[in-house]
Amino acid sequence: MLKFSKKLFFTIVFLILNINLYSQVIITDRPDYTESPFSIKRGQFQFELGIGFQQSGEFKEVSYPNSLLRIGLGNNSEIRFGLPRFSSVLSNDLTMYFNDIVIELKHQLSNDESPFPFALLFVSSFPTGSREVTAKIVELGFKIAASHNLNEKLGLGLNVGAISINNNDARQIMSIASIAFGISLSNNFSTFVEAFTEKLPGTNWQTYCDLGITYLLNKSSQLDFYLGKELSSKEASLIIGCGFSFAFGI
Repeated sequence: MLKFSKKLFFTIVFLILNINLYSQVIITDRPDYTESPFSIKRGQFQFELGIGFQQSGEFKEVSYPNSLLRIGLGNNSEIRFGLPRFSSVLSNDLTMYFNDIVIELKHQLSNDESPFPFALLFVSSFPTGSREVTAKIVELGFKIAASHNLNEKLGLGLNVGAISINNNDARQIMSIASIAFGISLSNNFSTFVEAFTEKLPGTNWQTYCDLGITYLLNKSSQLDFYLGKELSSKEASLIIGCGFSFAFGI
């Protein structure tokens, strides 16, 4: 049985790493915060998986698997499921929580060849998580995602949006924005630097920056690593993570 399981495992790895499952190069929405304006095509689906660590002062948390399932619907649209993940809070006693599920719809409003591609995302989360971390209500919002290639090696991505969230049992609108610069280092390696921020009414902007690198294994799979921190806090902070994305045709 063990021998069979090993054969199955290595067969799956071989398929992911060595078969070009569709002709276009994979475009992911990780590891950066900024969403791309491109939707995947009808008959395709894409998994984006990762693990992350976050520290803010004495608070430390590991989240896994940070997973996004994207399914192409056609007509430049896709449905996206932010699958439930576990969060482990690292303290004297290890505490584990189950997070809310996220469902989104992305509609690409321009064609792939446009010099300024852009898309509209409708975002929602549902209170399916552990009692200690669930939002308790359905949270709804939107994002506008846009990008522009400054030259053959340098690209710019922008997001703006707003989400209605539960903050201390009161519904409030959280404003969000991000900007990312991507640099192509070679046919396989790319890097990015990014700033993103969010704000609730009556509070200051919480601003973060991160940078990372991606490695294209083939046209349909990619590895990534990122590192960042919060700029708006005087406390020690750290954001770090890595992931793997792959796509299949249905």
